[in-house]
Amino acid sequence: GKAAGAGLPSASGVAAEAGEVLPALAEAKRAHRERGTFELVVRLIELELGLVAEPARRAELAYEKGRILDDELLRQKEAEVALREALELAPDHPGASDVLAQIELVSGNWEAISAHYASQADAAEEAQLKTSLHLAAGELVAKHGDSKAAEEQFKKALEADPQNRKAAAHLARMLRERQDWQ
Repeated sequence: GKAAGAGLPSASGVAAEAGEVLPALAEAKRAHRERGTFELVVRLIELELGLVAEPARRAELAYEKGRILDDELLRQKEAEVALREALELAPDHPGASDVLAQIELVSGNWEAISAHYASQADAAEEAQLKTSLHLAAGELVAKHGDSKAAEEQFKKALEADPQNRKAAAHLARMLRERQDWQ
């Protein structure tokens, strides 16, 4: 019979294969980040996490995943999990602890903060300021689960600046998740 483990790649073979795949993953992440397809960036990070053993690199990947989940996909609970994973791997990771501290600070007051942003946006005369405030209000309420209010803020941001890619991307993603094509 065959020896145990026969046909399985050796550790050095797996490392060599990962060395070939990692540059391709990095390039794919860059391309999808530029296109704004952040769901795919997160999936690519997860693939890379499956290939990398070094704790410092795993921590950096978990941090990157957390930032994208929080900043781009507005999935704060998942972001917190990834950021805590980064801190488990690298307890002194400054970025992860800073982002978690910011999330915790805002979480206790998000309703008041988002209402303030929205009222300031409504009062703003300048289109760029109006857009950025509506966008900030929408992102904040989306992170805390109020998708209807978030959609309304993203629509207002787009009324002020129809070319705002971030507001358009957030709104499109929310409508896609809800499967609302109207």
